[in-house]
Amino acid sequence: IFIKQYINFEKPEINRKFENKSDIILGKEITMTLEEAILAHTKQEGKEEGREEGIEIGAQQTEQKYEKQHKEIILNLREKGISDNEITIIMGISLEEINRLSAINSEEEEE
Repeated sequence: IFIKQYINFEKPEINRKFENKSDIILGKEITMTLEEAILAHTKQEGKEEGREEGIEIGAQQTEQKYEKQHKEIILNLREKGISDNEITIIMGISLEEINRLSAINSEEEEE
């Protein structure tokens, strides 16, 4: 469009917007400037990192919830006089896991 050759705005950002709008009106494909491409790439990387961090945090929270529930169940079963060997069968976890969870439970009570 010939008008682009005669119109020049002071701010480069306004020039880009004008060119983009003109391209849309004329049905031309809009291309990104290097700055816009870098910004878009950086945003995409940030989203991916955030998503990965969110998944990791969610997994940690799920693990903590799982451990808390198992500690409570073990404590309740022990209070009812059920042996650790029976608890391993009921819960489907190893004796080592029961001892590990019990140790965590004891440490929390001391604090």
